Amino acid sequence: MKRIERHVSTIIKNRGCATRAAAQQQAEEVVYKPKLSALPNGTIVAALEDHSLLSRIGVIFQAGARFETGEYLGVTHAIRSASSLSTKNATQFGITRNVEQTGGHIKCTTTREQMMYTLDCRSNLLEKNLPFLSEMAAAGIFFPWEVKEKLEPQIAFDLQMLARSPEALLMEELSKVAYRKGLGNSLYMKQCQLGNHTPELMSDFLDANYRTGNMCVVGTGVSHDDLSSFAKKLAWDHLEEGTQAVETSKFHGGEQRLETNDNIAYAAIVSEGTSLSDPDRVPLAVLQYIMGSSEPSIKYGDGPATSRLVKAVKGSTSGPCSVTCLNSSFSDSGMFGFKVAANPKEMEPVLRAAVKAMAEATKGVTDEEVQRAKNQLKSALLMQGEQEGAFGMLVTEAIKAVQKDESGDLLAAIDSVTTQQVQSVAKRVINTKPAMAAVGKTYWTPYLDELM
Repeated sequence: MKRIERHVSTIIKNRGCATRAAAQQQAEEVVYKPKLSALPNGTIVAALEDHSLLSRIGVIFQAGARFETGEYLGVTHAIRSASSLSTKNATQFGITRNVEQTGGHIKCTTTREQMMYTLDCRSNLLEKNLPFLSEMAAAGIFFPWEVKEKLEPQIAFDLQMLARSPEALLMEELSKVAYRKGLGNSLYMKQCQLGNHTPELMSDFLDANYRTGNMCVVGTGVSHDDLSSFAKKLAWDHLEEGTQAVETSKFHGGEQRLETNDNIAYAAIVSEGTSLSDPDRVPLAVLQYIMGSSEPSIKYGDGPATSRLVKAVKGSTSGPCSVTCLNSSFSDSGMFGFKVAANPKEMEPVLRAAVKAMAEATKGVTDEEVQRAKNQLKSALLMQGEQEGAFGMLVTEAIKAVQKDESGDLLAAIDSVTTQQVQSVAKRVINTKPAMAAVGKTYWTPYLDELM
């Protein structure tokens, strides 16, 4: 009897395994493909219907800080902070109450080139939340009493947090000295500008830059048809057609210092890098990983032990220090170089070692270094894609479409990079005019002309 029971249970188990294997094989055969299209008004729509329980929708405008001019300097910081205030058709309380009751979340983030409004919610409640995303993204009304009582205190808090973030201050100073205007515009308004951005001024900026040709709408957990309908309604209700051109930013170079009372000094030196459409962008990204950009392979480690910058800087001082290669690309320019952090009195040997390592890269790199860097770069991109998911991929593709960037598959482009290409781009970029910024106790930090 026992043998019979074991035999029957084994049959059932095998059948169950076969059923699960068939189901798994069938599930693996289902591949959800994103769909990207351009509406007649110029808006780019990108959607991936993956039948997820959660939906994420993003409304992105090419209207970041670089679009600020004259009296509008700092206005994107004000608009970002005002995104949760009342709109033309909804109060602040109404938006908060309705979105929170569905378990949803809406936020506004900015870069130097984009303003992005993002909604996260359950898929079956998406229809209830989309009107509030539309209101926040394109229907801000900026009531004077809300600007005075709620917006200005929030901006003052942001500026206090910025003052306590030396690395953020370093990047703001570096961008300013490198580009002066355009891409040099700060993500934050100055303290002296607090209270200067009137409701009329903020509305004028929205009217001039929030246009259908400057917008892309991306979403996951939603069909392309539904997202297109949302984008059309948003544009019809709130936006003017057309695009807003932006002045090309020129890399000037120079030097900027900000004295603070921090016990750690920070400095960065960059040259003009590559734009997002530059074919040398991929070889330069490989060079970035040769010099040292990836996160430590071991938690709390010093960084990639094989990178040139880490080896050079660690050998220049016995004290603690940090160094990483910088590589930022924009639609028409870029920055490439390094940033360091160290004891203020140790900044001179640290900076000299880093500058020397960058100069030696122009004399040549090895095939082994290039292959290792290509592997690290591909891993970093895949891990980033894993963290950001399909939404991050759609945002990238949609922005490329708005900026008319026709670069192809990035992983294939990395595989095709040669050692000669990396050496060529190293000479082209590193030997050009530099820009430098320093934050902290800068007395012991050498000036740019003393380092080059």
